[in-house]
Amino acid sequence: MGCCNQSEAENNKALKWNSTWLVNVCFVLAKLLFHSFYARSSESRHQNVMKLFQLCADREHIEACSLYGHLLLFRGSTKFNKMQGVKYLNVAANGSEVKACYQMALIMKNEEYGFPNDSNKVIGLLLTAVKGGNVLAAKELLAFLSENDLMDQVSSDQLNEIQQSASLSSIAVQ
Repeated sequence: MGCCNQSEAENNKALKWNSTWLVNVCFVLAKLLFHSFYARSSESRHQNVMKLFQLCADREHIEACSLYGHLLLFRGSTKFNKMQGVKYLNVAANGSEVKACYQMALIMKNEEYGFPNDSNKVIGLLLTAVKGGNVLAAKELLAFLSENDLMDQVSSDQLNEIQQSASLSSIAVQ
């Protein structure tokens, strides 16, 4: 009996690995199709590609949650679609995906889509985005900290990192 249980556990582990692998492959395929002529050639093909993104996002593929969430938030035609986009972005932000962290911080800062302005959460999300190289997050974080008199919420090392990142964005603009 113990032998069979061990074999079942090994089979379940293999199935989980395979499903993760399949979700990754599905996401890569969806991205390739999304940027190809295939998806732009008809509305039904575009919808099929969106279903692939949704399939991956529903399985909590972090990059898929971010990409699909952004698409729904900014391109969604209904309030429901936009709310779904925020839901997926929140999952991606919880997985520390840089762009989703930045977007969720803005949503919380502006108290949109039912999210309260939680200063600690906004700062944490923006710090994650800054550490991931998002220079817009650095500028946003500096502004948020100074507007709300919260400079003491970050260490001097973090503040230096934020200021360096923010200065990189102004260099890039010139």
